[in-house]
Amino acid sequence: MRRKQKIGKSEKKAVMILAALAVLIMLRIQIGGGSMNSVVRVMYTEKSGWRSWTARYHRLNGYMRHVIHPKQSPDVLRVIVETKKGSLSIQISDADGNVLFDEKDIGKNSKDDLVPDAKKDMAQDTQTDTFDVNVPGKVAVVIRAKDHQGRFEIRSIQQ
Repeated sequence: MRRKQKIGKSEKKAVMILAALAVLIMLRIQIGGGSMNSVVRVMYTEKSGWRSWTARYHRLNGYMRHVIHPKQSPDVLRVIVETKKGSLSIQISDADGNVLFDEKDIGKNSKDDLVPDAKKDMAQDTQTDTFDVNVPGKVAVVIRAKDHQGRFEIRSIQQ
């Protein structure tokens, strides 16, 4: 005769924890966790929160997305990009999907091809681009990098 194995309390507890974890992961995917990435990052450090997103890195290549919730509505976001090499594209959209800001190939690494209002430090070979973007409230920021070396900062400038 074959004996039936009883499931112990510890196994039941483990199954319940795994089920709860699966539900939380699915819920986070459904409501949008705030960030999405498909990117290669080398020597990357980031500070991201509800109101800002900054990062510094040796190499960034790919796609990243983050949701920023300004402190007040409407607000102004300051976008700063420092480029030593490569380029970065940034798109900012409101909650309805309307594109508020769309700048492609920021800091394209060519001394002859400088963006107006960009500052070029020839000693360090770093280009800094600064933009102010009026936003009505919560926005989604999408960054596409092409072998970018440098940093970016996106933060509210309203006090």
